[in-house]
Amino acid sequence: MMKLFLPLCLLFSVVACDGVKDTQQEAQEAAKTTIQQIDRAQVLSDLKTASTAVEDYFAQNNSYPASLGDLKLSLNHPQDLTYDPQTGKVYSKTFPNL
Repeated sequence: MMKLFLPLCLLFSVVACDGVKDTQQEAQEAAKTTIQQIDRAQVLSDLKTASTAVEDYFAQNNSYPASLGDLKLSLNHPQDLTYDPQTGKVYSKTFPNL
């Protein structure tokens, strides 16, 4: 009986370790997805903030600002935004479909 006990314990230990690895990997993937969702939401907020500021600037000055820096905005990811001063359009480099 003892001869079977030790191999069974080892087998259960290996199976349990594989389960922990799978769970850890799933947790890491979920965390990565959550971070991407947060980044996307922040970029979406930045796009809205910048676009509204550009529209307000145009309404007051009848021209678009030369750069987003002229607007003195507090943004989460300013390096992610691309601005076209000819059209007043603001785009995301990371999420171009927003």
